Amino acid sequence: MQFKKIVQFVFIWSTLLSISGDLNVFKVFSNSENTLLKLIDYTNLFEFISIGSLLFLMFLDSSFRKTPRIFKGAIIMFVFFYTTCFFSLKPTISFVEVSKLVYYALIGFAVYHLARIGHLRVIYLILIYSCLIFSMFSIYDYFGFNYGLPTINRLSYGVNFTSIFGSFVSTANYFFLYLLILFPQRISGKFEQIHSKHKYALDIAIVLASIVLLGTGRVSILFGYAISLILILLFYFNRDTLKLYGKIALGIAAFGFISYFAAPKTLKNISYRFESRIFDRKQGTPEADFILDNFQNTWRSFSDNPMTGSGLGAFKGYYAKQYVHGTYLKLIGEMGLVGVLGYVIFIFILFKSVFENSKEMWFDGKDKYIILSSLLFMGGCFVAWGYNEHLIQKMFWVFLGIYFYRLFSLDKELVI
Repeated sequence: MQFKKIVQFVFIWSTLLSISGDLNVFKVFSNSENTLLKLIDYTNLFEFISIGSLLFLMFLDSSFRKTPRIFKGAIIMFVFFYTTCFFSLKPTISFVEVSKLVYYALIGFAVYHLARIGHLRVIYLILIYSCLIFSMFSIYDYFGFNYGLPTINRLSYGVNFTSIFGSFVSTANYFFLYLLILFPQRISGKFEQIHSKHKYALDIAIVLASIVLLGTGRVSILFGYAISLILILLFYFNRDTLKLYGKIALGIAAFGFISYFAAPKTLKNISYRFESRIFDRKQGTPEADFILDNFQNTWRSFSDNPMTGSGLGAFKGYYAKQYVHGTYLKLIGEMGLVGVLGYVIFIFILFKSVFENSKEMWFDGKDKYIILSSLLFMGGCFVAWGYNEHLIQKMFWVFLGIYFYRLFSLDKELVI
């Protein structure tokens, strides 16, 4: 019994620390000659401990073997994905790439059980303040680079926002998923249950995360975020929602005004990225050619092997110099019909679980509004994921862990 308590203590703290952020720019073995060791950052250490202690608890306590339907769906999806590895152009790489997805899914599974044993409030507080702090770091790095100050991320280069999560692409994906988790909590009508000091932190975190998203210039994610905001506004058109949107607009306007004088390159870069990809896309430019090549090369890979594609991670080098951009194209080009079927089953189970709970959710559940607002926000996510990958994002699985705990715990109040 004492051993179980120790393992559970380790599990709680390692999981909380593992979801507090990804320290991608701080590697543990940065000077190692081993390629695998060079990829390990400090957050990975907490993730290893979290997964290891979870597996111990599953052996010691049957309640930790309880698996939400969405994670059972993930297991089915991964079986399909692993099947494609046997026919991959690079079987070893494909096996490793699928195993990465399983690894992050286990983090989400750990978060589900962390919420189940009574730590949902702490999870939200960790996410609120990590989003707040890391968005501040990102903004500081941007202006710090432009004014010759030391930067936290040595890869900052002053045109796009980056962060300790790595490049501007990683930064955009990470903060978008932060918003997927935090925005529904803010907009769902549960805001009054949040302690006043945390209310301010949540609002500031959402505003700063929105600024960071804009600063990355990641058009596909910004487009998805705009759709999410529109969908939520249509269903939650009230004074509180308008007030929050006003704060976001004010924050972005302030950022634009300061950048106009202090860092005009950012505004020019954002404007150029929108023009070159949407408003004034011209054939023959690198941006237009890349998007076209992304589709054509994906189709070539699929045509060569319609059932299993090139293999996850095997596309690059065989069909293009770059990896496939977008979850859906990646499924088609790298895992073919087998991978697509696995993903469709996973998404079907996700929505089936939600709507099977609809009666309780809409009429009796105290968390019904956060479930609905999360669904609305995901509408924009599915658009953004057309050009971005989400299965490889840890925060996507963290969201599922939280979401499905709340989905099947509708009788429980959450006070932050």
